[in-house]
Amino acid sequence: MAGITTRGRGIHHGTGLLVIAAYLYAITLSGQTQFPTPPFNLPGTTWNGGTHHYTALPEINCPDDPEPSMAITSDADAEFVSGTAIHLKEGFHAGAFNGSGQFHAYIGDGFGDPAALVLISPGADTSISEGTVHVHQWEKLELGLELPTLYQAAVDSFFTHYYSNGPEGPATPGMVDAVHDLNPYADDSLQLVMILTTPSGQQTLKWGFFMREAKWADTDPLARMVEDTLNAYHPYHVRFRIAPEEIGLWHFSLRVSAPHTLSPENAPLPVIEYPLYSFICDPPLADNHGFLQVNGNNHRTLRFDDDTHFFGMGVNMADQKHGNLGIPDSLPKPQGWWYTYYQRDHSTMLQTMDMLSSVGGNFMRMMLFKNSFAPEWVNLGVYDQYLSPPMCAWSESTDNDSCALTWTPDFKGNGQYQSWAFDRMLDKAREAGIYIQLCVDPNMPTAAFEKYLWGDHPHVIAFLERTRVPGAPYDMKHYFYADADPAVQDSGAFYYWKRKYKYILSRWGYSVNLAVIEPFNEMDQLLTYGEDDLNVGTSALPGCETDAHGDVPHNEICRENRIVWPNDPLIPGIVDRWFTDRSALYTDPASIGNR
Repeated sequence: MAGITTRGRGIHHGTGLLVIAAYLYAITLSGQTQFPTPPFNLPGTTWNGGTHHYTALPEINCPDDPEPSMAITSDADAEFVSGTAIHLKEGFHAGAFNGSGQFHAYIGDGFGDPAALVLISPGADTSISEGTVHVHQWEKLELGLELPTLYQAAVDSFFTHYYSNGPEGPATPGMVDAVHDLNPYADDSLQLVMILTTPSGQQTLKWGFFMREAKWADTDPLARMVEDTLNAYHPYHVRFRIAPEEIGLWHFSLRVSAPHTLSPENAPLPVIEYPLYSFICDPPLADNHGFLQVNGNNHRTLRFDDDTHFFGMGVNMADQKHGNLGIPDSLPKPQGWWYTYYQRDHSTMLQTMDMLSSVGGNFMRMMLFKNSFAPEWVNLGVYDQYLSPPMCAWSESTDNDSCALTWTPDFKGNGQYQSWAFDRMLDKAREAGIYIQLCVDPNMPTAAFEKYLWGDHPHVIAFLERTRVPGAPYDMKHYFYADADPAVQDSGAFYYWKRKYKYILSRWGYSVNLAVIEPFNEMDQLLTYGEDDLNVGTSALPGCETDAHGDVPHNEICRENRIVWPNDPLIPGIVDRWFTDRSALYTDPASIGNR
């Protein structure tokens, strides 16, 4: 539909009404409740200059009341773009422009479905009352947003180029069109913002995140995860999750932008507003005491938001331990079985939470291991499918199971499926009353398990291998900061740490059951934190590869790393600075989002 543009001439409305409308339709999916889309009302004012561009999915009304009137004139550059309708109402006037002034109103393409925002949690059958969404204090409110057409096309183009080798091949980041492709996991590229106003009038921000729905491929205990394209919520790749902390009426709006991406026609992608929605936060459920925090009275113990004291009793639930999978030793096992996360592992972990709760336990330590729950692996800054490359410069593979942790160089995984699995863990933790200490990076470079754990860590590939002097140890400071310099925080390693933590907290930070963030596991085992002689083998096993001395490679370390790793006296200070810099971001909502 054609728009309206005025440049050097005017539009005036006294008693008339101009309506620019597009066909509206709605979709209905089982178990899904759509948020009603209220109009975007612009109050009357006078614009004599400046840029005033408003883009909104719902209809735009201007002015929202006859008084004060709206006057757009002189050097003002004004534009109204709606996905549905524009109402220029009584009291609107645009005209008497100078050379640079103009007014343009039109129905925009690429907005997607007008019913793009849906309620996912709590369920519509329990939370909708008289047309208003209700959620209990400290419980999850999850919204799904379908990306506008122009945005989704740019995202699809990114994945087409990034995975140009197909699903079975390694990623090809060099094929990405940096101008037109949109990495949905790059928070400085796809910006998803929820602006909330609390019942007491305070304003806060919450960042959204991009995700994929997953499921188990079938009912087999050895099934692996796949994308769930038939899920009713599959189109809603953008999610916002919050747990409201204040009882009463909340208001919020959403904003989607991609400031560094152009359309195929080289036009900026429009900033799209979704204003103004609301929900009611009801009093808490009896078993939810809020978020855990340090007890302000003694700074030693933990207590909940409602001042209930917390005493943790529990266990360490690390990675999967599935033995021989119930398969007799006489039968072959699946390739890579030792380090693969199967449906039986997932079920066992969920059952463990119930068992711990049944005996009075309430605390559990968990880890984002590379093949189970980690959102990022191999591919730096892209929390999606990955293919692990061979980790060693020398070929060290063997098919003999007696060699235990031998490396299979074509392991495939997907950070989105793994994140979906941890979504289920947090849901079970809420149900069972388990509070989790989450170790974000248990796979850092240490004196053991390079081939199983850390050799294909994205920071090892991107920042340690690429800055290494051949034959020398890694400079481990590059694992934390670009140029090994703590002052460099907007590029290099620290920049990507910020992005990953922001994704983790945007996706899981809503949960009261995520009690503690533990950045690393056993930090004193980090290479060069102390001195390690990795040129020491163990007794050979029959049929296993041995080194020049007849020994089995030390602790699954690649040959090029079987050297003496000296102590770097700067590393403890770098680690301390990293913790300080990371912690500071938790208090900056513009950087990390709330909770």
